[in-house]
Order: sequence, then C-alpha cells, then structure tokens
Amino acid sequence: MKKLANIILIPLIMVSTFSCSGSAEKGTADSRLVKTGSMELKYAHEFSVDYYENDLAVLTIGSDKFLIAPQEADINDDTYGMTVIRRPAENIYVAASSAMDLFDGIGKLSDVKMTSTSAVNWSLPGIRESVESGDISYIGKYSSPDYEFLVSKECGLAVESTMIYHSPEVREQIESLGIPVIVERSSYETHPLGRMEWIKLYGLLTGDTETAETYFSEKTEAFEALSTDDIPESERKTAAFFSVTSNGSFTIRKPGDYVSKMIDLAGGR
Repeated sequence: MKKLANIILIPLIMVSTFSCSGSAEKGTADSRLVKTGSMELKYAHEFSVDYYENDLAVLTIGSDKFLIAPQEADINDDTYGMTVIRRPAENIYVAASSAMDLFDGIGKLSDVKMTSTSAVNWSLPGIRESVESGDISYIGKYSSPDYEFLVSKECGLAVESTMIYHSPEVREQIESLGIPVIVERSSYETHPLGRMEWIKLYGLLTGDTETAETYFSEKTEAFEALSTDDIPESERKTAAFFSVTSNGSFTIRKPGDYVSKMIDLAGGR
C-alpha cells in the first residue's frame, strides 16, 4: 500500500507544479507589468489604483482586480489574468445609485446609459430628468436587469452596489455577456470625503482624471477650511438619524460610519 500511495502521489505533485507555473493566477498583477506609480488617495480606503507602463492601470476593490486599458489596446482578460475594463468606458450601466451623482459631478452623466432606479425614485433633479427623457434608460431592478438591453446597448461597464452580493447570479450573468462588473463599496468608507473620493476612480474610467481631481480638491479645500474641533462638548447638539422600513422597522447607522462622521464633523453628537 505504501508503494501504491507513492505512485499516486508523485504524479499529483507533478500536475500541481505544472499548473501553478503555467499561467498567472487570476486576479493578480502579472509580473510583466511594470509599475510607474499609484493614485493618490487621501480619505478613501475601499479601492486603490496602481499605474503601469503602456497606459495601463490595475484597480483593486476588495478581493477583485481589474486591468484598466485604453480602448485600442490589443489585450484581453487572459493577457494578464485580470478582467479588462476599457477606458474610456462606454454605455455604462449604473446600478449603484450613490455613484450616479459622482458621474454627474464630473460632467460624465452622458456616458451613463442605463440605471436600475426608476425616474420617480431619483431625488436629484438632473438625473431624474435624464431618466424621464430616456437619455438614461431604466432597465429594471438591480436583481433582475434587462440583459438583452445591456447587450443591445453594447454596455462597456456595469457599476453595482454591494446589494449585488445578495444576487451573485446576476453579476455572473452580466459577466458572462462579456461586460466587466465592479462593485461600488463607497458605502463602506468611514469618512464622507472617502465616499466622494471615488470620483477619482470614475474620472479614470471615463477618461477625465483632471476634472475629477480638480473637483475633489476644491470640495476638500472648502471642507478643510471649516473646523468644529473647538466646539465644546456641552455645546454640541444631539442628533438622531434613522429610517423606517415599509414594514415599520427602524434602522439606524452604525457608530463610526460615514453618516455618523458627517454629524460629528458638523458639530453634532
């Protein structure tokens, strides 16, 4: 039995060694990529971008990695072992409603062609008007989008919220159509400016990093010019922030999340 075990074990080791050395592991930066720098992020911690030669960049969101490449680059998902996002992204599907305002902030709302939020549920007038006019098409809830519409519009990128984690089969279906899917995790940022700093990512994806950088710098400078650090604790107003669901349940924010931080920065408690 010992000899038989050794006979079986040796081929398994050989197969394992061959598999590991044969190709780059999916989702890791290939050793052939030559790094030239990284995107400077002041408040955001839920994503990062590294720059490489030949106008390439690697986006990391959680455990997901994407290769951002020019439209004309002669590469595919297997070239460096990562899903490729073409820049500038075209005909974008935004299922993460919080990201829509950032596209609007850098004047790239025209690049967004589809949404999972109907016109009546948008509180931002400009976006509501775009959905009502048909400039942005409502293609159903995030959990049941119109896949045929995505294909017919040649969607180049889908931006999902973390709600997609509850419907992983939807993400898989979109990806099977050849559409890269990123999961927007700005809601996990603990600082409100961390959420806003995701605008730099959308600037990169739409090909206008300069506008995004300028927008963020202006807003950051205006914020940093204000200070509530010198407000005595006794003078801080107590605030309650909550929502009520359709079944009557009350939902509050976690201590330390971006909403709690906003109240604190405004001088509240």
